[in-house]
Amino acid sequence: MIAEGDYLEILKALRLQAAKDVKTEKGPAKAAMLRQILQLSTEIAALEAERKAAAAEDAESDDGGDEDDEPFDAEAL
Repeated sequence: MIAEGDYLEILKALRLQAAKDVKTEKGPAKAAMLRQILQLSTEIAALEAERKAAAAEDAESDDGGDEDDEPFDAEAL
């Protein structure tokens, strides 16, 4: 997915790498990396929520339409 340029997957990979790298940092560099991890996590959560909402909206629109509609009757025309 990352090779295809999926932004969410890129963010997840960046967060994973930062989480590995932060173990060796100290002082201000560690604080900056932790802040970066927090920012990545926030953006990942927002994108996942956006995708989940879009998927739910698509599922609603694919259910065949309005439930209040009556079945089609050609003789009524």
